[in-house]
Amino acid sequence: MGFPMRAEEAYRTGLAQWLVPHAELMDQTRKVADHVASLPPLATRVAKESINSGYDIPLSEVAHADLYRFMALQLTEDKTEGHRAWRERRKPVFKGR
Repeated sequence: MGFPMRAEEAYRTGLAQWLVPHAELMDQTRKVADHVASLPPLATRVAKESINSGYDIPLSEVAHADLYRFMALQLTEDKTEGHRAWRERRKPVFKGR
């Protein structure tokens, strides 16, 4: 049960990350989509799973599930590639493994 809030107020209070004129909406949408697509695919999938599972499960159980998800990500090739690319100051090439 929410209440109506103007876009300016949502932006000012931090509920919205951007305040974009309608004419620039698709450009901003593409920038966000490009950014999400550049992220490690396994970590992105795990983040989405965490968000989606948090709706129906008690917080303590979600926290434990997130710990297991995080541990699993520590064992991936993408994690190693991300650290290596950071050390070498280059853009990482993630493979979803």
